[in-house]
Amino acid sequence: MKYFILLAAFSFSLLLISCGDDSTTGTTNPPSNTLFSMDTIAAVKDAGTVGLTTVTQSFNQTISASEVKVEYRIQSNIDTSLNGCTASYTDTTNGLPASPNTINVYGPVDSAYSFTYNVATQPFYSGFKVKLQVNTPQSVQRYIRFVNVKVTKVN
Repeated sequence: MKYFILLAAFSFSLLLISCGDDSTTGTTNPPSNTLFSMDTIAAVKDAGTVGLTTVTQSFNQTISASEVKVEYRIQSNIDTSLNGCTASYTDTTNGLPASPNTINVYGPVDSAYSFTYNVATQPFYSGFKVKLQVNTPQSVQRYIRFVNVKVTKVN
C-alpha cells in the first residue's frame, strides 16, 4: 500500500507538471503549398442510360511560385469493345510545357500522373475535364474520373 501511495503521488505530480502553460512554446504549422485540391471529378452514367456527360473543374489564381506540380489519378471502367462507350479526359494549363493534354480512354484505367509546369504567365490556370459518351445501354454503371487532384507550389 505504501508503494501505491507513492506511485499515485508521483503520477499526480507528473499530471500537474504537464498542465503548464505552453503558450510560449507552441508550434507553428508550416504554410500549405497546396493551391487547389479536389477528391473526385467524375462523369458517370448509370446502368441502362445513354448520352453524353461532361464535367469540368478549373483553378485560376495569381501565385507566388515559378513552378507548380499537378497530380491526379485517372480511373475508368470504360469498355469500348462493347461498341457503345467512349471516354476522354483533359488536363489543361497555361504553364510550360504547353498543354492541353487530351487522352482518349479505351478500357479500364487506374493510373497516377504527376506533371511539373513552369508558371509562364499570371494568373496561373489549371483545368480538368472528363467526358463520357454511352451510345447503347450498358449492364453496369460506367464512369471516368479524376481522383485526388492536387495542384501545389514547387518553388
